[in-house]
Amino acid sequence: MHGKLRHFLGLCKGSLLLALLCVLQSIARASDVTQLSIPASSSHLKYRFTLDEFCQEIRSHNPQFLSAYKSYLSAKAVPPQLLAPNNPQLGIIQMQAPGQPEYTLAQSFPFPGKKRLAAAIADSQAKSLGWQAETLYVQLVAQAKTQFFQLLSLQRQYQLNEDSIQRLEQMKRVTQVRYAQNAAAFVDFLNAQVAESSAETNRFSLQRQIDTTRATLNTLIGRDPGSPLEVIGTIPETRIVSIPLRRLKDWALVYNPAIRSGLHQVKAAEDNVRLAKLAYFPDFQIVGSLVSNQAPFFFTPVNGYGVELDVILPFWFWRKEKHGVEQAKYAYDASQAAQLSLVQQTELAVESAYNALAQAVKQVDFIRTRQLEEARAAYRLALTNYESGTTPFVNLLTAQDTLRTTELALAQGEANAAQAYQALTAAIGVDPMRLAALSKGHREVRPGQKVGSP
Repeated sequence: MHGKLRHFLGLCKGSLLLALLCVLQSIARASDVTQLSIPASSSHLKYRFTLDEFCQEIRSHNPQFLSAYKSYLSAKAVPPQLLAPNNPQLGIIQMQAPGQPEYTLAQSFPFPGKKRLAAAIADSQAKSLGWQAETLYVQLVAQAKTQFFQLLSLQRQYQLNEDSIQRLEQMKRVTQVRYAQNAAAFVDFLNAQVAESSAETNRFSLQRQIDTTRATLNTLIGRDPGSPLEVIGTIPETRIVSIPLRRLKDWALVYNPAIRSGLHQVKAAEDNVRLAKLAYFPDFQIVGSLVSNQAPFFFTPVNGYGVELDVILPFWFWRKEKHGVEQAKYAYDASQAAQLSLVQQTELAVESAYNALAQAVKQVDFIRTRQLEEARAAYRLALTNYESGTTPFVNLLTAQDTLRTTELALAQGEANAAQAYQALTAAIGVDPMRLAALSKGHREVRPGQKVGSP
C-alpha cells in the first residue's frame, strides 16, 4: 500500500514539475513581446505648418490612419503563425497495472500545401490591408490639402474684403467733398456708408469660415479643434495637365492603392479556392509512446515502446468539402467582380477630376486675364468720372461691387483649381510632385510594374 502511494506521489510530482516548466517557458516568451505605443511628439506643440509638414502630421497623428495602419501590422503577424508547426501534445496514461504509466507524444501534420496556402492567403489579406491604409492616407492628404488651400483662399478673401472697405472709405471721402461743393446729393454719402457697412459685415462670415476650416485641419492631425493653427504657404498656380487622359487612367490602374488592395484580395480568393480543394486530402498525426515504471525524466527502465500513425480522413461523402469549394469559388467570382467595379470607378474618378481641373483652370485664366482687368479699369474710370461729375454715383458703386466680386471669384477660383488638381492626384494615387515628374518626362508605365509597397 505504501509502495503504491509513493509511486502515485512520484507520478504527481513529475507531472507538476513538467507543467511548471511549460508555464515558465510560456511566461518567458510572453515577456519578450513588447507593447506598441504611440510616442508623444513635440510636433503637437507646433501651431505653424507648411503643407508638407501638415501631411507628415497626418501619418503620425491621425487616429483613423493609425487604426488602419496598426490593423495592417496586426494582420502581417498572422502568416508566420500559420506557417509554424502545430503544437505537440504530451500525455500521461496510468495503466491498470500499478507502477507502469504510459507517456505519449503526439504531433499532427496537415496535408502538404495546406499550411503554405493558408499563410499565403493571410499574407495577401495583410497586404490588402496595407494598401487600404495607404488608400486612406491618400484620401486624408487630399482632404487636408483641399482644406489647406481653402484656408489660404479664405484668408486671401478676407484681405480682399479689407481692400474693398478701403476703396469704399475713399468713395465716402469723395462724396463728402462733392457734397460740400454742392455737386452731389447727401444720399451718395449714405449709399457709400451702407456699402461699407455691408462689407464690414462680411468680415464675420469670412472669419466664421476661417475658424471652421482651421478646426477641420486640427481634427485631421488628431488635435483639439480649437487649437491655434497657422498655415504657411501660398496656393500654387495650377495648369492643365498636358498628358492624355488615357495615359492618366493607365497610371491610376498601376499607382492607385485601392486597385492594389483589390488585386491582393483577388489573389487571396484564388488561393482560398486551392486550399478548399486540398480539404479532400487527409491530415496525419504521429503518436509515440513508451511505458515506464518511473516518473517523468526518469525513463529507465523502459518496459515498452509504441508508434502510432493516424490518418484524419474527410468523410460523410465529402459534403463539407464540396460546399467549401463551392463557397470559395463564389467568393473568388465576387472578388473579381468587385475588382472590375473598382477599376471602372477609378477610371470614372480620373476622368471627372481631369475635366473638373480643365474647367477650373480655364475659369481662372478667364477671370485673371479678362474679367479682373476690365473690372479694375471700369472702377478707375468710374471713380475719375464721378470726381469730375460726368457719371452718377450708382455707376461708381456698381463698378466697385463688380471689382470686389471679381477679386473674390479669382481667389476662390485659384483654390478650386488647386483642389481639383488634388482630386486628380488622389484618383491616380500619386502625389503632386511625383505626378509633375511623370508629366514632364511622359515616362511609360507598364501595368503591374512594381513601384514600392506600404
